[in-house]
Amino acid sequence: MSRKCPCFQHSVTVEELLQLACQLSPSKLGELIAALSALKEAIIQDQEVRDTTASKTSDRKQNDKSAHIAWKQINGCGPYPYLRFREGKKYRSYYLKGLRKES
Repeated sequence: MSRKCPCFQHSVTVEELLQLACQLSPSKLGELIAALSALKEAIIQDQEVRDTTASKTSDRKQNDKSAHIAWKQINGCGPYPYLRFREGKKYRSYYLKGLRKES
């Protein structure tokens, strides 16, 4: 799975992200931190699956307790990537615009 987002003209830097993040309320900042942690977990998990096997096991249903990237068909279009994870008792899902599935 490629991590480069073609919708941006340049790579976003950590400093640019921090400038945006400092404008968030404490609760939204906590939500962002949880989402970034889940994204890191999902990327590591995806890499481990691709490293251990080239079979279709990487497309198997993920455990609801782990962070993962789900590829969804919506109205016959897609697949669209969504980061899915649990934050406490809440189940979170965020669309990852620009993420492309590797062939």
